[in-house]
Amino acid sequence: MADLSKVPLNVLSAESKFILSSLLNPIKCIPTEDGYPRDWRGLADLFLLGGELIPAIANEPDPVAFILNLAIQRNPQLVIKDLQVILEKIERWDVFDDTEPVFDKDAQEYYKRVERNQTSADVVDNDIENQILTFDDLHRVKTGLSTQHYDAFLVYADEDIDFAQEIIENLEKIHNLKLFIKDRDFVRGIPFEHVAVMDMISERCNRLIVVLSPNFIKSSANDFIIKYAQGVGIKQNLRKIIPCLYQECEVPKPLQFMTLLMYNKSNVFFWQRLRDSVATVSIDTPKIELTNAKCEDIISKAPEVPNTPMLSQISDSEAIPTSEISKKKSKFQWPIKQKSKQVTSKTLSSDDSQNDLIKRLPSLDGLDNLDTTETGPSDSTERTSDKQKKTKSMKVCARKLKSLVSKKS
Repeated sequence: MADLSKVPLNVLSAESKFILSSLLNPIKCIPTEDGYPRDWRGLADLFLLGGELIPAIANEPDPVAFILNLAIQRNPQLVIKDLQVILEKIERWDVFDDTEPVFDKDAQEYYKRVERNQTSADVVDNDIENQILTFDDLHRVKTGLSTQHYDAFLVYADEDIDFAQEIIENLEKIHNLKLFIKDRDFVRGIPFEHVAVMDMISERCNRLIVVLSPNFIKSSANDFIIKYAQGVGIKQNLRKIIPCLYQECEVPKPLQFMTLLMYNKSNVFFWQRLRDSVATVSIDTPKIELTNAKCEDIISKAPEVPNTPMLSQISDSEAIPTSEISKKKSKFQWPIKQKSKQVTSKTLSSDDSQNDLIKRLPSLDGLDNLDTTETGPSDSTERTSDKQKKTKSMKVCARKLKSLVSKKS
């Protein structure tokens, strides 16, 4: 049983008042031992309403309800326990027993209402409330996150719901992309839906997937969405719209100069191409910077090879004499083969006259005294045989040339 001494009298339910009126409104002729009437008159007397009100109360259709309302107005502190005490004084134990269950029920409801009133609804923050457009926003804001950003806004005709559902399952479940669907994700009660759609296209969705079909182009709302998305793409200098030709139809003018993604059940690359078209490059991807750096700048910035002394770091004591460097270098220097111009009869007849050629030739005496030992290193003993062969070949060439000149002269 609830404690009725803490339950205000004004919480009595209509059921409790009806029982009280049904049992106390009829007049009882026999009073109590203390002289109180055992009906509504005793109730009015003990509530201290005064005898002058009795005639007025008698003319009321429901005297008990009138007495209770008047008593509560005069003393709001009255509780249900006070009413039970009055029922005991007028010796109406039958009324006490009949009303006890309903009084307890009223008290339980009162305590529940008090407990519920301990908590209050949060005050609406207009700045945050205006940002919440989707159910995802509602859950993210509660956890301290920012509003939801979507990979693409999917727009389609109601008649093409089956194909749209196939796109949702493929991109969201298989490729783990986040799509926004107006009928699924918008919170209810948005006052201006077209304004929210524009905000989603321009600020919250990277792409706009348009499912083109004869049913789609009939809607003027879809035409507005396409034109607005095209304007946003031009302003932001972005690839905004991804047109998917689901069924043959007249392509809207804003999309006629765009690359269409043709749907065909036999095209196994459709879903891969759609996924790649929606995908974006993360802002964390390092950007390639093209510079006009010169080779000297690149070399100067290159790391030095460790344990390699620079020329400036070599002391005079450690320096190698240039004479030793030249000797060491000569050991590895192969004799250079000079290409000699071969004089043929063709060149003699076509290019120069014979007399000019003879004047340009060295003296014949010099050919006999030609010193072939100056070619190659003088101090090398390892190549003696090679020198002898070259000397012999040079003398043979000199004799042939000498004989040729003598014939021509």
